[in-house]
Amino acid sequence: MKTFDTAVIGGGASGLMAAAQLCREGQDVLILESADRVGRKLLSTGAGRCNLSNTAVSTDNYRGGERLPDWFFQKYSPERIETAFRSLGLLVRKDHEGRIYPYSLRANTVLDILRKNTENAETVCSCEVIRTQKRNSVFLIDSADGKRFCAKTLILSCGGAASAQLSSGKNGYALAKSFGHTVTPLAPALCAVLVSQKDVRPLAGIRVRAKATLLEKEHEIAAESGEVQFTDHTLSGICIFNLSRFAKPGMRIRLDLMPEYTSAEVEALLPRGEEARRLFDGILHPRLALEALKKSSVPLSATGKEPLAADAVKNFWFEVTGLDSIRNAQVTAGGVPIREIDLSSMESELERGLYLTGEILDVDGICGGYNLHFAWSSALCAAEAILHSSPGGAFA
Repeated sequence: MKTFDTAVIGGGASGLMAAAQLCREGQDVLILESADRVGRKLLSTGAGRCNLSNTAVSTDNYRGGERLPDWFFQKYSPERIETAFRSLGLLVRKDHEGRIYPYSLRANTVLDILRKNTENAETVCSCEVIRTQKRNSVFLIDSADGKRFCAKTLILSCGGAASAQLSSGKNGYALAKSFGHTVTPLAPALCAVLVSQKDVRPLAGIRVRAKATLLEKEHEIAAESGEVQFTDHTLSGICIFNLSRFAKPGMRIRLDLMPEYTSAEVEALLPRGEEARRLFDGILHPRLALEALKKSSVPLSATGKEPLAADAVKNFWFEVTGLDSIRNAQVTAGGVPIREIDLSSMESELERGLYLTGEILDVDGICGGYNLHFAWSSALCAAEAILHSSPGGAFA
């Protein structure tokens, strides 16, 4: 039976980047992917444009059971990621907010480049790995269809529980546990927030730029500004996704629908003598203004209600009833604790030759390219370590 230099379980962002680096240095690489093709989740990122990274990357952009050290993102900076992609043949561009995209603004371009650089790897799709073990310094990998693969080194890049229909390997956590690793509780991160249907259903389909503040009683937990999207049962949008990491039932989300103005300035903008229901004509979406006024019990047919109306659009609140399912979340909170790996190499502290990268770890970032940045960074780190440990290996 053939023994590969390295087997990568999971053909997502992190797994493909690690495999690409190893293939470039002549390693004999095996990629095992449970889906019918590699990179399916990658194609959905950044609204199909693939937000690769962000110029503002730092440890402050990440959550998890333990804080990532500052040196990790100093070593694997946005410039380092850009250089890595340039070496693979991908040109990138930055937008005015620091988000880094492929120059084509197409996720397919990123996947095409990664696939091009892994052409020398043996890629097996529709391969669900159910068991891994190490015997005589070789990793034995068994699939659900009875196949067995062997490798000197093993990378678990299986993804997380979020977007399970697109993830690279639903059994990743079980595989990690089989080597003695623990897995912290899993939860959705970067997801829509469930609110009362009667409050939000009249607004379904509306989008608005607002400041969203998450409150526990009157204590501010977090605040984000950006586009808020209303569905028939959730608040969504990037700023809501970032708040979802901290949201719990019973908390409130307060929307400031005119964050550029103070309440006094909003009041001054409103016409005098109009019924309350008409005060925001030409300013806000009619349904949005109407529901905000109703929420604050402003009499819709009354006049002279400018102060109350101004306060209503500055304090339009919704009670949190829960989070959307982890299946619909963009990212998983929880996973293998980073204390169980050597962050200088991504190698397991429990099993020599085993490496863990990407979303399987208890690391989750905010929106803006931060999660993909960690996927690339951890992959580069693992590939570098594997090549350095290989006889005569060198990582360019």
